[in-house]
Amino acid sequence: MAAKFKVAYYSRTRPWDVCPTRLEARKAPPKSTSDNGDYQTLSGAKGPADQAGVETDVRWEMRKALLVLFVLLAFWTPLAAADLTGLWSLDLLPDFGGQDDQLGCSFVQDGEKLTANCGGARDMFGEVKGQKVTLRLVTGRQGELTATFTGDLDQAETTVTGTWQLPDGQSTREGKFLAKKISGK
Repeated sequence: MAAKFKVAYYSRTRPWDVCPTRLEARKAPPKSTSDNGDYQTLSGAKGPADQAGVETDVRWEMRKALLVLFVLLAFWTPLAAADLTGLWSLDLLPDFGGQDDQLGCSFVQDGEKLTANCGGARDMFGEVKGQKVTLRLVTGRQGELTATFTGDLDQAETTVTGTWQLPDGQSTREGKFLAKKISGK
């Protein structure tokens, strides 16, 4: 006798449609009725044994999902491990006054937080998120301006390239910067 169950009860593309437990999947398959009240039967269906194929598909989908998660975690870990602590050379192309300049800086990183001291000026504060580096420098005669440095860290974690912006009320000064690690951890 052929088993009776809903045609769309199990879906190979939607694993959440599968019974929540294997025990329920092994029980008699669910029954559905057509518009006239008769039970529908799939030809060739042999009951719970056919559902085992669906369970195998669900297991395969779970394995694929776990593999994707593992690959993402494998690539995420090295990104989070960046440590910029050390001595750096900072090239401003140009600096806030319009001239190219080179500064010696000391970077200290604590988790995602980054502090930079360049040539005795005020400290810059920012963060490192993956390969993105952001620093902010409060400047101006009364500390009324904030310059923002935004850059990308290379894979070797020895160079940061990016741009800086300094809004001064009427306009925004802009430039590029290049920071190279001289020594460090």
